[in-house]
Amino acid sequence: MRKIIKFLLVLTIMLGSASCGPRFKKMPDDFSICVSWNNGSLPPEFRNEYVFSIGPGPQGEFEHIPGYVDEGDPNRWVQALDISESNLEYLYDFVIRKNLLRAKWDTGQQLIGGSDGRVIITADGEDYRLPRLSALQGSDLSTVKGAMTIFRAFVPAKVWDEMEQRQVQYQARN
Repeated sequence: MRKIIKFLLVLTIMLGSASCGPRFKKMPDDFSICVSWNNGSLPPEFRNEYVFSIGPGPQGEFEHIPGYVDEGDPNRWVQALDISESNLEYLYDFVIRKNLLRAKWDTGQQLIGGSDGRVIITADGEDYRLPRLSALQGSDLSTVKGAMTIFRAFVPAKVWDEMEQRQVQYQARN
């Protein structure tokens, strides 16, 4: 009996340690994620949009766009993001585990006018454009919403707070 328990313990440890290492192919040098979100068709003073990118390499950028302002407008705000190489590798493994690098999705009629989000993932020279949240349905909607939550977590809280303050100020001025 002890031999069986010892064998099962050793087997469990071996299987567990095998899964702790890299499980997927090496992250490509061009791996990056771009997330955009807007709160839909609203009067300019209430319109809010952000775009952030992570990668390629350990870098990122966050941009807040209040209203419907043009490129170069002083109300647009850009903030650099620090992303570690290990966090970038974690994101790549997450993308692979969630099967986000694909073309076929469970979609329906895209809604018009409401808030919407979009994700573009680049890997191995290919751009994978995930369908807009408003067009997804079923488990694919849950998968992409969950992925966007994970991606947003890599933007520091102080950046989200600053964006919120800037949007409130923009609304007060307009």
